[in-house]
Amino acid sequence: MDFKAVAITISQKVFAFMDIARISVIFMGLPFAMAGAAYALWSTSVAVTLIQAIGGILSVFFVTGSVHIMDDFFDRRRDRSLWPDRQIPSRGLTPRGAVVMATVCCGIGVALTFFFYNIFCVIILLIATSWAIAYAGHLREKYGYLTLPFAIGLFPIGGYVAFAPSTLLMTGFPWLLYLMVFFWQAAHILVYSPPHGVENGKTVVPLFLKRFSPETTLILAGVFAAACMTVGIIVFFTAPLSYFYLGITVSLGLFLTVLALYVSRAPTVKKCMNLVILNSAYGWLIFLIMTLEFLYVYDIIFFWVVLIFGIFMMLLTAVFGGFREPNSQIKARKSNVGPAQPT
Repeated sequence: MDFKAVAITISQKVFAFMDIARISVIFMGLPFAMAGAAYALWSTSVAVTLIQAIGGILSVFFVTGSVHIMDDFFDRRRDRSLWPDRQIPSRGLTPRGAVVMATVCCGIGVALTFFFYNIFCVIILLIATSWAIAYAGHLREKYGYLTLPFAIGLFPIGGYVAFAPSTLLMTGFPWLLYLMVFFWQAAHILVYSPPHGVENGKTVVPLFLKRFSPETTLILAGVFAAACMTVGIIVFFTAPLSYFYLGITVSLGLFLTVLALYVSRAPTVKKCMNLVILNSAYGWLIFLIMTLEFLYVYDIIFFWVVLIFGIFMMLLTAVFGGFREPNSQIKARKSNVGPAQPT
């Protein structure tokens, strides 16, 4: 057996997975689930092992990765022009191989959830995953970008149900987190919309049943960013969170809102992508702070584990990068948002 060839093949497959699963973007979403889980642990004081917590992190990691892989599968024709360096259009991975990889990842995530948690958590996970895949394959093009936040908002709900399923309908806090993530995701996806192309003065993909100009789309993104910040303030008065959390939530929320409105005056691909990165950092930071503050009261060991993991996430995102400009737009170097690309 040629061990060198085997090692090269394995490394290539690992790289393909890390690339197509958007490993840095996966890490961005983990704090949403962890915030719901941390609140459940703080409010119920239920005993949890560290292995069980790590199992939950891996579950979110694999299932979210499977959704990203299926997103690339459905977008494989569009990506020939927008992102030709992605795994499928660059022939680093076949469409069939992508589906197999996504199925395996989803199976691992569901199995971990069933083993470590409960059937209610599995149900939430399956609903969120099915909705997100349906979004990538049909809902986005048919109805618009704002069909995605319904699925992403379930992240903190799933985290909460993992440890306190019987109290989900008895407390409003997990649903505040749902709204917060919903508004964050809406703002995030709308600032990501113009770089995907403009046709006859309007974005190619509708916002919800209707397409708008890049300028209007960015204004609405600012409105959603303000809504996320507002719910974040309500969260502060609902739970024992620090003024540090409140300061970050309000200051960065106002900054993103004003910046989105400013960029809407003369949107460019580069400005929109910078907004995407800033909005990603905002969601990652406020939910990580929230998670850490709950865990500091619950268990100091969990606090340090998540803090170290959060630093690791930040470094890994810097190494692998998060959201990239469409390749066609980089080549064009246009001063305004580019034209529609074939799908």
